[in-house]
Amino acid sequence: MGDLTAAEHSWLTTPHERWVQPSPADAMRLHVLEWPGAGRPFVLLHGLASNATTWSAVARELAARGHRVLAVDQRGHGRSDKPDSGYGFDAVVADLAGLLDTLEVDAPVVAGQSWGGNVVL
Repeated sequence: MGDLTAAEHSWLTTPHERWVQPSPADAMRLHVLEWPGAGRPFVLLHGLASNATTWSAVARELAARGHRVLAVDQRGHGRSDKPDSGYGFDAVVADLAGLLDTLEVDAPVVAGQSWGGNVVL
């Protein structure tokens, strides 16, 4: 753990869970794993049929370097809500934009794996 206390090490390696409603017009909530940090934020999006934990190792490394990291369970995945409809790119892109606004994330690096990469583009 180096110069970190046990509590500081735990804070960096254990994400905090949040549920975020990206649009006030829609009750759908996204589950987000958040690692704190004061550096440039990173937002990580998983691929189809996956979840935010796909990014755990990467997120821990980024957090250890001082970055705020958000790994998102996209709608219908992981612990996020699973609505009956709304799975087109327009909806998931709006989810991402609303999430960034709601959590006041400025100028993030956004990365996506597979389907998540398409959402980022």
